[in-house]
Amino acid sequence: MKLKKARPHLYESIDDQQQNEEGDFGRGLCRLAAYTFRMLEQNEIRQAVQDAINSLSPSYREVLVLRDVQHLSIKETSTVLGISEPNVKTRLHRARLLLRDGLAPGIDGCWIKGQPYRKARAW
Repeated sequence: MKLKKARPHLYESIDDQQQNEEGDFGRGLCRLAAYTFRMLEQNEIRQAVQDAINSLSPSYREVLVLRDVQHLSIKETSTVLGISEPNVKTRLHRARLLLRDGLAPGIDGCWIKGQPYRKARAW
């Protein structure tokens, strides 16, 4: 009968091994770097969305901000802007499409090599 060898190092956690080798400083530094990268990425995304919203025409921007940022209903938005409810729906739909084009221009298949960029909608 073959006896099993004692191999405690096979059952140690990788985290324990890294902590023993690097200490808490190494893991803390990695966490700080990941957090900083995440914050920078969020700031870039926030700035890109803000720039895309600012690039909209005022009629589309007003509807988008009232509905998606301030969470007003369609009826409340139509009352505030003095336009009909179907007009609010149309402007909101167009504003979202323009916002999408501003943030991700290739979403309609425009990333195919050799084809120039084209907007998804004519307005």
